[in-house]
Amino acid sequence: MLRRLRYETGCFTCWYMTPTERKLQVVQDIFEEKIAWHSGEMETSTSLANDESTVHMDRAHVHKAHAPEWMGPAFAKTDGVPTVIFQGSENIWVPMEHHEYVEEATIGDPFLGTKEKGEKYFDKSSDNLADFANEVKKINVTIKDRNYDTRSW
Repeated sequence: MLRRLRYETGCFTCWYMTPTERKLQVVQDIFEEKIAWHSGEMETSTSLANDESTVHMDRAHVHKAHAPEWMGPAFAKTDGVPTVIFQGSENIWVPMEHHEYVEEATIGDPFLGTKEKGEKYFDKSSDNLADFANEVKKINVTIKDRNYDTRSW
């Protein structure tokens, strides 16, 4: 859809992905743990930075992901991204149910999370987004059709 919109109207389109999960280059120096999933170090840190009262560390547990048992010992899994590791490469996407690769709905170590890490994450990721927006402003765009009749509301 983004490509079609660009071709038909001439506008600049993109999908800015926040620095989470596997897209960590912007914030990789902040966190100790490979980004996991719900209630891991990153999510706990950002939640603490946003509103400490919403974080209940008395309920926290460390949970590690694993490949589904039905796949056998040749496969591994480290997080909630829908891929598995085989012979050291994580290039295989497998449709899985959450309960097949983790015992609860959380993956990672929430005890590594701190308010300071969350604040650093927000600072670095918002700076990155602002820098990106400023660079995009420099792109010369020629709109050829402002009445994009096939848009959806």
